[in-house]
Amino acid sequence: MIVHLSKHHGLGNDFLVYDYAQGDPGAPWSELAKRWCARSTGIGADGLLVLGTGGPRLSMRLFNADGSIAEMSGNGIRCLVQAAHHKLGGVNGAAYEVDTDAGLRTAEVIATDGHTIEVRVEMGPVSDLAEPENWAALECDPMRPVRHLSLGNPHSVVG
Repeated sequence: MIVHLSKHHGLGNDFLVYDYAQGDPGAPWSELAKRWCARSTGIGADGLLVLGTGGPRLSMRLFNADGSIAEMSGNGIRCLVQAAHHKLGGVNGAAYEVDTDAGLRTAEVIATDGHTIEVRVEMGPVSDLAEPENWAALECDPMRPVRHLSLGNPHSVVG
């Protein structure tokens, strides 16, 4: 079986993108993500993005390198939009709606110079979250404050 993947980098993260127009959208994505994203035995990436295209409306499923599913990633959606933008022959100012497990997000291509593009993503409202269970067990540096937030999915931001 021949599989065509593209690899994208977004603000410190790297993702593999698979456009399921190429094949089975019901493939064992969790297992494939573990195999393909392994840094020592695979291609190496933070996760696998499964792209569905339908004009300006896209869909995104995000499988972390350990095979778990993530609802959303700001850097991931930027990488997914880059792959779709190149595939669809998009131009600066192109806007995309992206169906994610965290809901519909919008992304706009601000600038492009070939392979590199700048994408603005509407991540949704920001709200505070309670400290995650067992957070203290991580023994984080008390001199570096942490804020727990939701942007449609949970984040812990270190100050």
